[in-house]
Amino acid sequence: MYATRHCTVSRSMLLPVVLSILLIHLEITHAVAPKLTKRQSAGIVRCVKASNVLGCGTFECLKRTDRCKLGGLALLCSKFQRKTSNFNQLGRTFTKQSLRCMATQIKSDFQRAGRQCSQIENFVSRVQADCYRSNNVCRAAMSNYKHFKQILLPKDILTSRSFLQMFQSILSCGEAVTLKFRDTVTSALGQSFLSMLNYLQKGATSPLIEILGQEWVGSAQFRAIENEVPGSSPRQS
Repeated sequence: MYATRHCTVSRSMLLPVVLSILLIHLEITHAVAPKLTKRQSAGIVRCVKASNVLGCGTFECLKRTDRCKLGGLALLCSKFQRKTSNFNQLGRTFTKQSLRCMATQIKSDFQRAGRQCSQIENFVSRVQADCYRSNNVCRAAMSNYKHFKQILLPKDILTSRSFLQMFQSILSCGEAVTLKFRDTVTSALGQSFLSMLNYLQKGATSPLIEILGQEWVGSAQFRAIENEVPGSSPRQS
């Protein structure tokens, strides 16, 4: 006779796994997306090279085409810049240095990223992760967590790769930091969390929105997500 052992998996243990799966599936979702034309790619390269590494100009260049979903970083940048005055010195330094780091790397390496949407998105995510890590996102997030949470709204984390990448970087900081942010996602998922556990146990691989269903995106629950976060502002297009 073998005793059956039951393992209780908490939400906090699964969140980093969920976010990793989300990133993988966002890659899969766009793997067959059309690539940029040579003209579109050249236009972005020219814009990027002419942009200033200070501010959000470099990231705005990525929005010059509708073929790839590259507008998330520009939105994230603008949100951080609007909140800068609320941060302490660690937060202000992180914002300035990490944005400059990302803009510099994009200016330097974008033309070598390829023309497939998935290649460009992977490149941008790697740049984000590298710049957040090198500019100590963990200390900045820990000491400014209330303001960071007003920027990293659940609806954006669930739908934008750039927001998701930053949130995952924060969740890799360790227990003390991640405890401050886990409710951002768990409050958004609510009753859908059990469905997600089912989904993970079956080993399926689909974007999170497919787990919840497209009808959920237009539901009152989804529209109310940003209202569940204190200090949130209406979504910008």
